[in-house]
Amino acid sequence: MKIRLLLAIAALWASESAAQNWVLVAETDDTKFYANEVVKKLPGNQTRYWVLYDYKTPRRGLHGDHLSTLGHHVGDCSDEKSRTLSFTDYSGNMNKGSPIPKPANTITDPEWVYFVPGSPGDKLLKFACSRKPA
Repeated sequence: MKIRLLLAIAALWASESAAQNWVLVAETDDTKFYANEVVKKLPGNQTRYWVLYDYKTPRRGLHGDHLSTLGHHVGDCSDEKSRTLSFTDYSGNMNKGSPIPKPANTITDPEWVYFVPGSPGDKLLKFACSRKPA
């Protein structure tokens, strides 16, 4: 019974994330960085946002190869810093295919990161901070 419930929740979450509106914000030689248009504003000029890292070639991880990563972040728009709350690697591009199982995708006590100006992380944070809440 628990397995069916978990599978139903995972299917609902996957279909919801697949239907989200992704905007290409930055690109490097091997990665496209997409941000979701929908953000959630938090107190203290902070925002929660989703990022999709889409790789041109498979990345080798501790738990298997993957072609994309879906990350959930909190950005501090005043101090221009961000931290990763959770992430999930996927076997296919654009968070399609199977999630790569791992012990945990939630990061306990994530550290704040300051990005190099003009870097993909900086562009993603600025995009999220510029969005109106849904």
